[in-house]
Amino acid sequence: MASPAGEAEGTFALPFTEQDLEILVLKITGSVSSTRRRVRRLESVEQRLLEDFGGQLFDAVFTGSVRTCLERSLTAAEDADAGLRLRLRVAAPLENIPWEFLYAREYGFLCLSPETPLVRYVAMPRSVPPFPVRPPLRILAMLSAPSDVPGLQNEEEWDKLQTSLSHLIARGMVQLDRLPVGSLAALQRPMRQQQYHVLHFVGHGLYDEDADDGALVLEDETGRARLVTGRDLGTMLRGYRSLRLVVLNACEGARSSVDDPFGGVAQALVRQGVPAVIAMQFEISDPAAVVFSQSFYEAVADLLPADVAVVEARKAIFAAENDVEWATPVIYLRSPDGTIFEEASDPPPAPPPPVDDPSEQRRRQFAEWNRAAALALEQDRWNDAIAALEQLTAAGDNDPDTARRLLYARDRKQQTEPATQPVIAEVRDRLLAKLIDLSLYLILILFLAPSADGGELDTDDWLRFGVLAATVAIYEIVLTALWGCTLGKYVLRLKVVRRRDRRPVGWTESLLRWFVQFLAWVACLVGAAVLYASLLWDKSELHQGWHDRVAGTLVVKLPPR
Repeated sequence: MASPAGEAEGTFALPFTEQDLEILVLKITGSVSSTRRRVRRLESVEQRLLEDFGGQLFDAVFTGSVRTCLERSLTAAEDADAGLRLRLRVAAPLENIPWEFLYAREYGFLCLSPETPLVRYVAMPRSVPPFPVRPPLRILAMLSAPSDVPGLQNEEEWDKLQTSLSHLIARGMVQLDRLPVGSLAALQRPMRQQQYHVLHFVGHGLYDEDADDGALVLEDETGRARLVTGRDLGTMLRGYRSLRLVVLNACEGARSSVDDPFGGVAQALVRQGVPAVIAMQFEISDPAAVVFSQSFYEAVADLLPADVAVVEARKAIFAAENDVEWATPVIYLRSPDGTIFEEASDPPPAPPPPVDDPSEQRRRQFAEWNRAAALALEQDRWNDAIAALEQLTAAGDNDPDTARRLLYARDRKQQTEPATQPVIAEVRDRLLAKLIDLSLYLILILFLAPSADGGELDTDDWLRFGVLAATVAIYEIVLTALWGCTLGKYVLRLKVVRRRDRRPVGWTESLLRWFVQFLAWVACLVGAAVLYASLLWDKSELHQGWHDRVAGTLVVKLPPR
């Protein structure tokens, strides 16, 4: 042990068997759901269990001269009005012990105090200087949900991440972007085009016992599962100096092998050059993950050391009546003082030119508008970017790049800021629209239906039937594909959109909707009645009928004209 109070050494004997540790982990993970459903008591069973475990672990580590060094170091830190960082370097067989539960009766849980942050320190030959940043902190989210691996819904996870960071995004402290797909290849272009500071992974993680290595479950080019080790991911991230932190919201992401201290995903990333990695040593619940993201990224955006930011996030989880999950996040650091970011200093301003030079004044004004536009575009503030670029254009800037950026900003504003979000159409409006359409069909039937003379149908009659069916099909398919509505829906301000992104439907969706309805009408009134009654059976409040489900569509109510 090396400390501000000197060096010491002692003999460590693990006070638990491997079976004891497995039982403890099962109790911890098994208690997560139950502890969230009840109000915290003065001292819960789980907290007493963890205090007992952490206390035995603390007493086994800090004995004799080692304990004396710790106490003297804490006293010295307190006298200097500073904290004492506990940098843990353990042998590979001890990596899987949840050291974050270290507990001393006189200090409490060490991990819950910013005065005693505990990190799993990875010593490397090269030092890691902090990277200069100015707001916003840029986070690239990577969500992986392979089609052949159940249990993760991409859109729901993305909504949770956006919700947890919404107040930081609104204040301009954080910029959150998302990879289009959760594949290894999808990382290249965004990382090349933008200086991202954080990679936030959400998905499945596992430990391959046969390969003795940790892995993340990413997507391949077909959307199916592909196991990617920490070494492989680290290879893709090397060379991007702005990337200072990787957060792995994946169960078993922090686990290591018995022989290789970098066998886990987190350790492998650190060895590949990532200054700080946060991984979950147990599966983390959704509420705890949301609280962690909110508090942690707020502290990082405030330029706190990474380990202190983790302490703040742990305290937030503990304050949310969660006795267990505050120790789930584990931080691995290469930085000795935990500082991975520092505030970027602006270059000294150039001496201003004489103010009586009109051409120089014009040049400086153009430069100011260009800087404002560039910053607004970088932070996705489309209105500010449009205002600055329009000022340039009005002042006579004929640079083609200015026109191109203005067109881009207007397009992005139109895509990201719809005027009014439509709401799901009520069942009664949909049925009334269908009655209007059926009235039109009735008029067609009166004109085109075969004559009822009691005899067999001749060629003319079959031709009439064909024309009638084709007219109805064209009416339903073409109008829906081109305008998203039939005449009945137009009257009631209804529109058919795709469920996944609320964008207009195309020919494929329109054809599928009509074909399912056609099959229902083939079964006469009973089939049609059952089809439209299926609108009432949808418990998700989306009012999707069977034809909507097959085509992947929704019917929404447009705002009044």
